[in-house]
Amino acid sequence: MFKTKVKPKKRCSTSHSRLIALVWLLAFLYRLVPPSPEVFCLNMAATQTTNPSQLLPLELVDKCIGSRIHIVMKTDKEIVGTLLGFDDFVNMVLEDVTEFEITPEGRRITKLDQILLNGNNITMLIPGGEGPEV
Repeated sequence: MFKTKVKPKKRCSTSHSRLIALVWLLAFLYRLVPPSPEVFCLNMAATQTTNPSQLLPLELVDKCIGSRIHIVMKTDKEIVGTLLGFDDFVNMVLEDVTEFEITPEGRRITKLDQILLNGNNITMLIPGGEGPEV
């Protein structure tokens, strides 16, 4: 007879167990009080209407590809450029970029051909914006 070794089961990490518990709790609460459609707009058919109030954020950014966009950063910088592309983290590739920075000496303006912008530093996106007034 052959004996096979049975590997012991791996135990879930504490964070994994907490995540599972959170998912179960959310599922339970969802059954008690289902969220309104305004809060959870997960139905893609509902977002395909022409009503701009039902447009998801990434869909709005997607519509801005190829056009100028004004970006306000967490720091004292604002960026205006043509959006070439972005990912799920809203990291962006921009071309024909103008960077406006407020320094103690005044406003500094920098022109750049192309940049990759980290999405973690973005506070606000303004489609079609021309940047701060000079």
